[in-house]
Amino acid sequence: MARPKVRVRTVIMFVSLIALGLWGERMRWRRAYCLEKSIEHRSKLFVITFHGKHDPLPPEVEEMWRRRSPHAAWHLAASDVYLGCASHPWRLVPPEPPKPVDFPAGQAPSR
Repeated sequence: MARPKVRVRTVIMFVSLIALGLWGERMRWRRAYCLEKSIEHRSKLFVITFHGKHDPLPPEVEEMWRRRSPHAAWHLAASDVYLGCASHPWRLVPPEPPKPVDFPAGQAPSR
């Protein structure tokens, strides 16, 4: 019985298919990671989370939180960045900026 010839073209196609599959799996993993981080940042808006997932906030409530608290604004901005990265997983995830201080030392928040 004659052995089939292994051509260079066949090997290149086989290797490229494997690489494409690995790339797709990596993008799927990165998307899941970014969605998880986005949910994590949005859940930190609440003082008591009970380790559960919360329904998304309406846009007007989000804007109120962004204006009222720098801490909440930072978490919402970080969540928005992760949502953007989840929709485009081939782009690099930018590093998170340092957390802002809610109010300067020695000053109480005004009510």
